[in-house]
Amino acid sequence: PGLFIRDPELIKHICIKDSLHFKSRDSNIENIELSSSKPNFSSDTIKQFFSIFDEIGNNLNRFLSDLTAANGVASTNIKEICEFFTTEIILKVVLQADSKDEKLRNYIKTLSSSNFLKNMHSIFVFFAPNLAKMFKKQSKTSENEFKASSAALSFSLYELAMNAEIQDNLREEIKNVLSENEGLVTYEVINSSMPYLDKVVNEVFRLYPAKPIIVRELSLLDGEDSYNSPPPQKMSSKHHQLRYRLHSMN
Repeated sequence: PGLFIRDPELIKHICIKDSLHFKSRDSNIENIELSSSKPNFSSDTIKQFFSIFDEIGNNLNRFLSDLTAANGVASTNIKEICEFFTTEIILKVVLQADSKDEKLRNYIKTLSSSNFLKNMHSIFVFFAPNLAKMFKKQSKTSENEFKASSAALSFSLYELAMNAEIQDNLREEIKNVLSENEGLVTYEVINSSMPYLDKVVNEVFRLYPAKPIIVRELSLLDGEDSYNSPPPQKMSSKHHQLRYRLHSMN
């Protein structure tokens, strides 16, 4: 049994006041996603990669400058550029490979292709049904993780393009930080001296959540045989689920 809720006040009531009743998540889906989304790098490790981030960022800046060199204005696919930037980081940071290797770059893009994953799943369904179930869950998570960074970049640039005042404020903060730190942006600077950037990123995540639907399972407390939700609706099954969209909170 389950209930899809849309009222923001009811969602806040469940998530805050009655959170003890809804600590459990869908054991078949969310536990897999939570375990796979644990940080792979410590803060110290990330600090060591900032020189690589800076190099890749400079490469992207030169690429965009070349696009506008001829006419001063260029029309391009920003989604592809964000995917290119993300692939560069994955190749150099995660795989420690040469980002100029075109074959490897194309291979990484193939692995993130929905068609590739669907084809692999179809093969497993025919030859190994049990493996197919596992592959479907894991491949879906991998695909989402791979695309999360490029999607966040794309949506951020879109919102900045649609909100000129916010774009100007953010640009001013970045220019001030660069002038105060000899043109360098470090891990410490981002975490302590760029509050406006932090607000922009958090707002993008609020508007475009990576996981649009949240699932919670009812957990009855000791001595309880049912739970009355506001407005009163009795739930007695321990497997009773509530689902809500994060967009409902916008």
